[in-house]
Amino acid sequence: MRQETVPPAAPTAEPAAFAPVGAPPKQARDKALRLLAKTLYRQLRTQGYEAREMVTLSTELLSLVTLEIRDPEMEEEEEEEEE
Repeated sequence: MRQETVPPAAPTAEPAAFAPVGAPPKQARDKALRLLAKTLYRQLRTQGYEAREMVTLSTELLSLVTLEIRDPEMEEEEEEEEE
């Protein structure tokens, strides 16, 4: 009997050029973030938070990310404050 060799499958995801070593692929990270957002939303609603309060939370998160983008050293400073 003759066995045929099957060529390896071509990669389906784009390589994560700037991802940390061992980090999951971008597609998996995006899915995890969507799941985290849905879970957080459901928990906040269950605990009685209103839509306006969730907008306030979202605005604060965006503000923190914006500050980090403007000043990358801010993240390092916050980590030092936590210690």
